[in-house]
Amino acid sequence: MSNAGTTATDSDRDAGALVEKWVELWNGDYSLAAQIISDGNRVHAAMFDGGDGSAVGGVSGMVDFVTQLRSLLPDLVSSVEVGPIIDILRVADQQAVEYWLNADTLGLVTQLQLGAG
Repeated sequence: MSNAGTTATDSDRDAGALVEKWVELWNGDYSLAAQIISDGNRVHAAMFDGGDGSAVGGVSGMVDFVTQLRSLLPDLVSSVEVGPIIDILRVADQQAVEYWLNADTLGLVTQLQLGAG
């Protein structure tokens, strides 16, 4: 795909649209997954089971991952802001090809007021 004729405004608009759809996916609109996630997508994350996320791949793997996380926190609403969970996407051809999930688990648990007792 050639970048000839693409302006920063076009790139910004494409990135903004992808981010909006990414948030919608995390809020439960799984129909967007095939549009915004590459079949070769790789996940880099510290998983709850101790894994590194490498077992999560492609569109279906990402949908399963989001579904599983949403089942643990069904009232969670995703938005674009800096907080205890930070998503980093590497994008090619307007699709996420790599996803890094960086989470401050202690900060998240504290904000959700979860804890012993």
